[in-house]
Amino acid sequence: MSSTLPTTTVSSKGQVVPPKAVRDALRIKPGARLGVAIEGTRVILETAPGSPTRGWKPLNPAGRRLSTRELCKPWTRAQRSRILQEREYATKS
Repeated sequence: MSSTLPTTTVSSKGQVVPPKAVRDALRIKPGARLGVAIEGTRVILETAPGSPTRGWKPLNPAGRRLSTRELCKPWTRAQRSRILQEREYATKS
């Protein structure tokens, strides 16, 4: 392996995080799907067809911890409509 290649470490759960420079260059966002292939001793990651490069938006963008009651609370019509519109937009792009 060339010393100029960016490297990453495999976690105890088998997870691999591509280096930030790679994620930025390929516009890989959280929630993006990657295709995985093996070629000899190489592991190849490719952005999967139809994978949104914009990633996903959390339902809780403020990052505040939610209680079980809040997590189980039914969506309002406005929330459901917004989610369905975002999904429709993501499948068109």
